[in-house]
Amino acid sequence: DAPQKGQVELYVVDQYWRMIAHIDVLGSYRWGKPFRFTPEERAVLDKEIARIREVKGYGYWAVGNPLETLADKTAALACRERPPEGKTCKPVPAELEGNAATVKLMLELTEAFGKSVAAGLIQRQAAFRAAVGDISKFSVIGDTACEPGTRALKTGDALVHAKVTEDAFGQLTNEVMFAETFRLGEPARTGWVLLFRSFMQAGDTAYFILAEDGGDWDEESARNGAGEVNTLSDTILADIASRDLPPDQEAAMIASAKATVTETYFDNFVSMGLMKSLGGDGSIQLRACTAD
Repeated sequence: DAPQKGQVELYVVDQYWRMIAHIDVLGSYRWGKPFRFTPEERAVLDKEIARIREVKGYGYWAVGNPLETLADKTAALACRERPPEGKTCKPVPAELEGNAATVKLMLELTEAFGKSVAAGLIQRQAAFRAAVGDISKFSVIGDTACEPGTRALKTGDALVHAKVTEDAFGQLTNEVMFAETFRLGEPARTGWVLLFRSFMQAGDTAYFILAEDGGDWDEESARNGAGEVNTLSDTILADIASRDLPPDQEAAMIASAKATVTETYFDNFVSMGLMKSLGGDGSIQLRACTAD
């Protein structure tokens, strides 16, 4: 039944993080780093250890600390069982020989568990990367991790329209960006967001959200302000057609009309963004995702 299933799941999760603590502590320098993990296995396990530590907090060391204490008595046995490269192990006191089999079993079982966990994590990581594609095209807000299911902006394919002005203080750039949003690892987009920033140095990553999917502005208007105009009004198109221009001149007039639409929306969005920044409305930081 459901309650019993929930209890079993909680027990499995509890045992899992306890074993992760064993990998952490028994694989430390205090034990002579006895586990034979590959660099790839070590990398994913270190990330998982860091995640579990953060989730469990002090409770993590309720498991880890006794193992640290145990190391004082059994490090010599662990060293003899798994001698570190280039290190001479201290002699094992006779009174500890009775623990040799236990230490050997602890190291073997913990290492086997670690390799099994690492294999699963590596497999999931590979599947995630394949589903995402070029993860460097995505950015997240603030300190959010670029993990499966995280909401991210596809800034690598974003529409960006900017205007540079110059005064006595130097150059100032006003920028409007339209980006689609996704859950990392999932193909379907979840929406879009329109951002504004005003900066004097290119490294400034403080943005203000002007509009989002489902808000007061529609997607077409947001795209217009970021430089993409896909349609013109029937009135504008009829006016251009009535002039009976040669094809090249008609195309130039349509392009000019689209540029005018972009500038009209852009100027409006810049005004909104400046009001937000002057009013102290909270800015956000975008952080680019990386493959590591």
